[in-house]
Amino acid sequence: MAKETFYFSHDYNARSDRKLLKLRMTHKMEGIGVYWCIVEMLYEESGYLNHSEYGRIAYELQTNENLVASIVNDFGLFDKNDENFWSDSVI
Repeated sequence: MAKETFYFSHDYNARSDRKLLKLRMTHKMEGIGVYWCIVEMLYEESGYLNHSEYGRIAYELQTNENLVASIVNDFGLFDKNDENFWSDSVI
């Protein structure tokens, strides 16, 4: 029985992106790991997540809500409005 899986491209030098470097400087590698998990979640949710989901995201990733909020809001990694956040490259 074949496993159904999905794929998205990931630049091999993404770690050198200035925004991701600032994230890593602030939150170390935990921030990078949580960032990529959020990107995966965005793919699973058709590209959009609600700001009210920070607690659920934190629980699922076994981290804290403040870290999730910082990653979404402090580094220019995601576009957002009052309700949702997203990544244009995911959409």
